[in-house]
Amino acid sequence: MAKAITCTSNNNNQQQPASCKTRDEMLAKFLTDDSLNDIILKGTTDGEASLPVVELSFTGSVLQAVVEFVLTHDAQILNSKKRKTPDGEEEEEHVSIQQIESLVSLTEAASYFNLAGLEELVMEYCTTILKKWPCLSFAFLQVCRTAGNSVPDVVLDNAKQWVRETPAKSVSTDHVAALSKIVMEEILMDAEMKMTECDLFQILSLWVP
Repeated sequence: MAKAITCTSNNNNQQQPASCKTRDEMLAKFLTDDSLNDIILKGTTDGEASLPVVELSFTGSVLQAVVEFVLTHDAQILNSKKRKTPDGEEEEEHVSIQQIESLVSLTEAASYFNLAGLEELVMEYCTTILKKWPCLSFAFLQVCRTAGNSVPDVVLDNAKQWVRETPAKSVSTDHVAALSKIVMEEILMDAEMKMTECDLFQILSLWVP
């Protein structure tokens, strides 16, 4: 069976066959394609196009991170961004919800492609983030639950553990306001939670307007 790899971008729906001779040459083209949306693997039989098409619906940044890892065993998305302070010094930018969503999605992609090394790198980076901003643990758990069953078990387990170890004093309304009722109930009913009942009541009071 003859095989081809095509890609689809956000800007147009034209499918472009990969004409590179090697996998690395083909994948390298995706690193600079900001409009990359989906990669579609197509197969043909005896010169006739087959009907089944496998579509991988990850965002462009996640696909690029997968490609980067395959080529370099690293990914730019796993490097903290720096910004200048008014004093002229550099400091790490705070991680946004969108970045957390991309990180969780990247673990899904790593699991899908069976890239255990990539999944490990993502979890190491997430652990670093949570050590610096433990209050983001709630957002990680919410994103994991929103993503559903496609999130690897190890990622969900880590998200739960991060919440359990979050110091109550670091939590504010901003960190819990976006939690769904299901996630809040999960936190309150967690038998392994390290926060006291008083701490949990305080978090609940921040969640309820």
